Amino acid sequence: MVDVSGECGPARLGVEMRETTFPDGTRGLITVEAGLSQDEVDLAAAEVWADKSGGRRGRGRQAS
Repeated sequence: MVDVSGECGPARLGVEMRETTFPDGTRGLITVEAGLSQDEVDLAAAEVWADKSGGRRGRGRQAS
């Protein structure tokens, strides 16, 4: 489970904030299920990044 709501509030049991590197090289924090491996955290971050960016892999022009 990945929480991208952006809402702050009391901590929920079973989740934790984890640092990750997104596919475009930026670093950030995401909320994930507690106990995930770093590989699972990075995969979740990549999925969130793809959803938020519409699957774009960079800031350059898109091929037509």
